[in-house]
Amino acid sequence: RQNVAELSAPFTLDGREIRTATSNGIAVFPDDGRTYPQLLKHADHALYRAKDAGRGTHVFFAPEYAIT
Repeated sequence: RQNVAELSAPFTLDGREIRTATSNGIAVFPDDGRTYPQLLKHADHALYRAKDAGRGTHVFFAPEYAIT
């Protein structure tokens, strides 16, 4: 979760402060998948939830997100 906070931290570029708002879908090994394809798919499901929630949102995968 520390890494997620660091993604949102402002940074300086050419003397100007830059702020970004990213949406992130997060899947954690091994709880959310044991293979790269599983983790990627589950992170993608979480990303769709994050985008639906609005800019600057970080969502951790939950099994109910995979139900279509």
